[in-house]
Amino acid sequence: MSEDLPKRIALVLNSLTGEELKGGKQDVSRVYSILTDPQKGMCLDSGSTAVYDCESRGSFEKILRSTLKGWNIKTQLVFYFSGHGDIRNNLYCLKMGLDNSEWYPFKNLMNELDLAGVRRAIIILDACHSGAALEGSKSLGDNMLNSIKYDIPQGITIIASSLETQQSKELPDGSSGVFTEIFCTGIETSLDGKGTNDGKIYVEDIVSYINHKLETEEQYSNFVQRSAFSLDRAEKKIWIAKGKKRENSTVLHSQDFLENEIEKIVQKYVTKFVQSQGNTTNYRVADLTKFVKDNVQNEVGAYIDLKLEKELKRFPHAILTPTPPPPQRLSSLNWRTAAIISGVIGVLNLAGLVLSNYQNQQLNQIFVIEPTPTSSQLPLEASISREKAVNLIQKYLEAKKVTFAPPYNSQILAEIATSEFYQKAVGTRNWLQSNGAYYRYKPYTIEVEEFVLSGNTAEIKVKITEDITLYHSDGSIDRSNSYLKTVTVIYNMRLINGNPKIYDSKII
Repeated sequence: MSEDLPKRIALVLNSLTGEELKGGKQDVSRVYSILTDPQKGMCLDSGSTAVYDCESRGSFEKILRSTLKGWNIKTQLVFYFSGHGDIRNNLYCLKMGLDNSEWYPFKNLMNELDLAGVRRAIIILDACHSGAALEGSKSLGDNMLNSIKYDIPQGITIIASSLETQQSKELPDGSSGVFTEIFCTGIETSLDGKGTNDGKIYVEDIVSYINHKLETEEQYSNFVQRSAFSLDRAEKKIWIAKGKKRENSTVLHSQDFLENEIEKIVQKYVTKFVQSQGNTTNYRVADLTKFVKDNVQNEVGAYIDLKLEKELKRFPHAILTPTPPPPQRLSSLNWRTAAIISGVIGVLNLAGLVLSNYQNQQLNQIFVIEPTPTSSQLPLEASISREKAVNLIQKYLEAKKVTFAPPYNSQILAEIATSEFYQKAVGTRNWLQSNGAYYRYKPYTIEVEEFVLSGNTAEIKVKITEDITLYHSDGSIDRSNSYLKTVTVIYNMRLINGNPKIYDSKII
């Protein structure tokens, strides 16, 4: 194989555990066999390594650095570990031997990959609390895992045998780890013969397969563990092994293509509807739905008419008797159009047909679709209570954790803020995301100093203690913008459609 072509290299090992774990060696043999199988894992024998009963951190580091020496950026590493895992002094660690001095911080592994220039890797951990490798370190304050992620290089996925609070178990006979047994079976049988659309078993496929077995099969009913994975900065989905191609995959691909095309058309007309309304931010769902459905049906119908006319030219001598057109063209698409609309514009409340807080990506604005009032509609809240005001602030502080850090999700913020307040926050989020920076927030405290109600608006003054850290894209801390301090903040809120929303805030 040419040096310039992409390769896969496997490093598979278990650590020495004495009599505590018995299936490590068997698991290494089975996993290594699968990964180096040219028809499955496709890792090269040359350069791949199986390590049995690793005795120390030093031994592991020596093997790892030997594997990564002269690493080609196009090569993909597949790393498997079986052994003990735990959170030690705020760090998730893998135990590389019998003594407690052999705990190896998982962060060190990620640093070694960074240093070697590894940009493509699959890391498989069959160890207790391995979900912590996905989530980060442990907070001393509340004895729970916080959401700090290691700076994972592009295209690296981590598959954990258990969540951060769970233990990973072996089968009763000690022949294998539960996770590894199901993992290997899934690849060996190509997901119990079901296969995939393109014949590749992707990371999400095998994790779903493992969890389905754990949740539904009686032989695994006593094992309280669930697999999880993270996929960071990957250009596309990462496959772990070759398998069987699903027989009806062509049909499924066609259906997916059709649904995607219809969704694009729906998105186009949702955008056109918003643009046609000028500066208005409140719309009735009936108006939007009618506009989108009529235009989608007309466009799709015209396309079908064109294709049908072309197809009929193949039968020049046929006599066709026209039939009266149905009252509404393509009525069979109504359910699909409605479903896609709900996916495109937000949450569709079928009881009241309320579509709210949909962020139009092209217009970069929030708009609210109000339901048509009915006599049976319950009365809306007339004012903001002190309790609801405090709850709204708490929601905002929680929303900051996912808005100003991966996954940079502003959905919660959109639900609790007016468009003006939302736009200010999104500006900060966009800057952080484009620069690879992020904030981390530790537990906070809120003390209410003053609450003033005026009609459908309210002003609340609170004292908030926050511990905030700003991280650069390389994982370094911006000390000038990181702090633990108490500030007094005034939040202004107003009722919109019966729900309190923040429209302004200032630190005093």
